[in-house]
Amino acid sequence: MTTTIDDPDIDYDTSFEVIETEEKFDVIEMLDDKNSENFQLISKKGETEREVNVDEDSMPILKSILGKWKPISSANLDEYAKYIGLNETETSIWKNGIMFYELKDGSLDYHIIIQSKIVQSAGFKINGQMIDQNDKFVYQVENNILKTICTNLLDGKEYWRIERFVKNGELNIVNDHGNFRCERKFQRIVSKKS
Repeated sequence: MTTTIDDPDIDYDTSFEVIETEEKFDVIEMLDDKNSENFQLISKKGETEREVNVDEDSMPILKSILGKWKPISSANLDEYAKYIGLNETETSIWKNGIMFYELKDGSLDYHIIIQSKIVQSAGFKINGQMIDQNDKFVYQVENNILKTICTNLLDGKEYWRIERFVKNGELNIVNDHGNFRCERKFQRIVSKKS
């Protein structure tokens, strides 16, 4: 089954292969007539509805990162993608994909969406780690920055890192790999009021 997250305000590129998934997403509406950094969060569970006015920059990263984000700028993305071996399609996904973050059972899951379809998904436990062959991956929050750090187990050296944080209402994702750095910025996608 394909998960569709329709957003009529986004012009999607139509050249991507879709990955089938059975995931279901709970809806969290974020309302703001001005699309400003402050918005109203409405969460619904059964008959209970909660509304909170939010200033994203002061929220903990594990709350402020939740929701959908569209790319607005990048620096050194093509050079970085070439260095880490991304093909043209993968690079285009990094450039154009909508990032969707959700917190489920202590795991932060993220999905990249193209043309209303999820094309890539992953998740990790916060303050956890994973060993994969000769690499150790650590997932932690430090100074309100969500970090993923990959270290080589054989020599103990850091191989690459990803830092995610919200600043001025924008999601910033910084990828460092050797001497290469890629910085991407995203704007929150706000649902229209009915």
